[in-house]
Formats: sequence, structure tokens, C-alpha cells
Amino acid sequence: MDAHGHRQCVPINDDASMSEKPLLDFGAGYVLRSLATLPRQGSRAPWRLRMNYPLDLLALRLGSVTDDAMRFSSPPRASTVA
Repeated sequence: MDAHGHRQCVPINDDASMSEKPLLDFGAGYVLRSLATLPRQGSRAPWRLRMNYPLDLLALRLGSVTDDAMRFSSPPRASTVA
């Protein structure tokens, strides 16, 4: 980001065939009651959480940072008025 002068990156899902799934696959009552208010995940990577620490660690340490879903930009800085 520094090399290109970007200040932010945002993931954007442009794939209309991507289905949504609940964030947690957990049968506890308190989780089931709150599913409507929790974020959702996609049906496949990079939008799918595996909830598997060893696999996530490998992906974070060895995986690529670049992805077609990431949008890099440099929006104008917010002005501060005192």
C-alpha cells in the first residue's frame, strides 16, 4: 500500500453466485437467537471462515495478500475543523 500511496483497502464481493451463510455454525441457543444480527460469510474463500487455527495461521503467514476482491484506494483525508 505504501509503494502505491494507498491508505485503505476494502474487500468487495462482486460474485453474484456467492451464497451467504451464517457466520457461526454453532447450535447454542444464544448464538441461534443472534444470527440475524451477526455478520454473514460467503460459501467459499476468501469469504469463508474455516475456524481452524492451524489452517488460518498458514494462510495468514504464507498466503498471498493480493486478491481480486480487495479494492485499494486513497480517499481524501478528512479535514479537521477546530
